[in-house]
Amino acid sequence: MGAEVLSTLSQTGHEENAGTTGRKARWQAMLEAIADEMLVRLVATQAAVYRARGQLEQVTNLQWESPAGRAFRDRAEELAAKVAELDTRLEAARTQIWMARSDLAELESSILAGLGTLGPIMTPGGLPRGLLG
Repeated sequence: MGAEVLSTLSQTGHEENAGTTGRKARWQAMLEAIADEMLVRLVATQAAVYRARGQLEQVTNLQWESPAGRAFRDRAEELAAKVAELDTRLEAARTQIWMARSDLAELESSILAGLGTLGPIMTPGGLPRGLLG
């Protein structure tokens, strides 16, 4: 009887651990998909910023004789500075996303290492081994 109870508890614990591991894997996959989508959008935005910087640079290199032309050039220079700042922020965001992906991988590794191959073993009425020490 005692062996049957231990076997049932052990199997139930493994099923629960498998369910927990499955949920964690789904969460991780979802978070990775979100990070991938963010990176795709960020790269597309960076490409647009790169093109905008090139076009604004061409405008600022032109020689303007009229006051309106010079005002246009000055405004283009202001926009070029703002676009350059945006580019810097986008690169920082890209770094943050890569760091978050690295943190996810590290978290997954530590969770899987803590579960071991079969998960924590439960004794009837007890705590999982290793929980308190």
